[in-house]
Amino acid sequence: MKTRVVQKIRVSIYCRVSSDEAGQSLGEQVHICKEMVASAAKSRGLDYEIICVLSEELGTSGGRDDNRPEYQKLLRLIDRKEIDWIASKEISRLSRNTGGFHTLVEKCKKNNVSIFVTGLEIDLKSPTGEIVPNILAVFSQYERQMISQRTKTSIRSLAITKSKIHGQSIVLGFKKSPDETGVWLPVHEELQVIETIFQTFARFKSYKLTLDYLKKLGVKTKSGKDFNFNSIKRLLENRKYIGKLRVPGESYEVDLPFGAVISVELFESVQKYVKAIDGQLLGGSRNLGWTFLLSGLLL
Repeated sequence: MKTRVVQKIRVSIYCRVSSDEAGQSLGEQVHICKEMVASAAKSRGLDYEIICVLSEELGTSGGRDDNRPEYQKLLRLIDRKEIDWIASKEISRLSRNTGGFHTLVEKCKKNNVSIFVTGLEIDLKSPTGEIVPNILAVFSQYERQMISQRTKTSIRSLAITKSKIHGQSIVLGFKKSPDETGVWLPVHEELQVIETIFQTFARFKSYKLTLDYLKKLGVKTKSGKDFNFNSIKRLLENRKYIGKLRVPGESYEVDLPFGAVISVELFESVQKYVKAIDGQLLGGSRNLGWTFLLSGLLL
């Protein structure tokens, strides 16, 4: 009597969480995928082994495949023919652009790998399997674009109605509130540094001399690096220091609850010097009245 040989399917589960979505925890995704694989294997009379669970942590981009290390591992497993099935909660977990998903599908076809997502097995050998994946990928990309648009709209709405700061990196002089998202709190010690920076630039009227002086004092950016031309320019033009927030997509500002944290007069005088230097750098007006401001500009 011959013993029936049961094929053992090698499975890789892929999960990813996104900062712009809720209810997508890694644990929940893994649980759903395990149930899906067990059901699919049982219905086919197959044994299976989950050889790896690839989980992309919060902060990796779903829009860029090359920015996801676990996804790159998945692609290598496919190329080396080390898996038979891929299980993921939904197509948008695997890829959120049609080009990336098409690449995945072609790799799977070449290496005889099946893709399982919730409620759907993508049979890449069938005529339907040639069409359905691309249709689903288009809808997935559309979903991503809609989420991005809703996020931008939400940031704009919160800026207008509650003067909250979203989608921007914290800057020197502030810290994020531990209790309320989008609220920045002034840091007294850092604001003293900010005052020194503005006073220094107002004194020297030169980026280079200001940078040299700050380096001599040991003044660093929020991330602990030395200031450079771009970082010092961004700081000097940042209107949050006078309690103003430019509403994304609009031409007006709202007042921030902490108000001006440095002298408005000092800030505005610095803007005159910045504007004059920028005009010189861009080949703008050669108004002789500004000549004294431009001496030692970047030399």
